[in-house]
Order: sequence, then C-alpha cells, then structure tokens
Amino acid sequence: MNDTIFIHQASFACHIGVTAEERAKAQDVVVDLDLAIDLSAAGTSDSIKDAVDYCEVWDAVNECVSSQEINLVEALATRIGKVILDRFPMVQSVTVVVKKPQALATNGVSRVGVRLTVERGPLS
Repeated sequence: MNDTIFIHQASFACHIGVTAEERAKAQDVVVDLDLAIDLSAAGTSDSIKDAVDYCEVWDAVNECVSSQEINLVEALATRIGKVILDRFPMVQSVTVVVKKPQALATNGVSRVGVRLTVERGPLS
C-alpha cells in the first residue's frame, strides 16, 4: 500500500524528560505522522466516512501528549502510534516522528528525536 495521510510539524506542549526537573515544566515537542491507509474508496466516494478525519487524529495525539508525564520520546512515539491504530481501524500502520527542539539547543542542535513505525499485528 502506497497511500498516506500525513500531518507534519504539529507542535504540542508536553511534560517529558528523564529527570523530574525536566518534566516539571512543559516543553514543546514536534510530531510528524504518516498514516498508511488505502485511500481508493475515499478518492472515489468523496466521503469522509471512507477516510480518516485529520482533526480527529490531531485530537487523539493532543490527548496522548498532554495526558501524563513521560520520560522518553521513544515511549511517547510508541504511545501515539498505538492510540492511532486503536482509534482508527482503517490505518494499517503509522510512522511517528517526535522531536524535542530544545533538547540540545545549547549545543547548537536544532532538533533531536525518534522515528518509529507501529503496525497492526496479524490479529488486529
């Protein structure tokens, strides 16, 4: 499948970090999503029932990011991927990129982060 719905450069406030001090203050994370989905029905029908609503995806990610403190960007990316697969049955897999713009800013690095793909299992 080559069809993709994407949301890129979505910024969220998140309590994330390895130390309690780092998690104490919300910091920005930037999320990119690429959702693998068959878009042929939506392309033919022109109906949202045959697609995934971008706003609902954004809401799910926002809820996931803002609902609790988290230590690692790896864990946040995995949670986001699982939430998307749980809420949107049409999505076959999702590639999630989570970037922390301020993580190494004092070292002259513009962003650090992770990219991972969460896929449906054979029984999903």
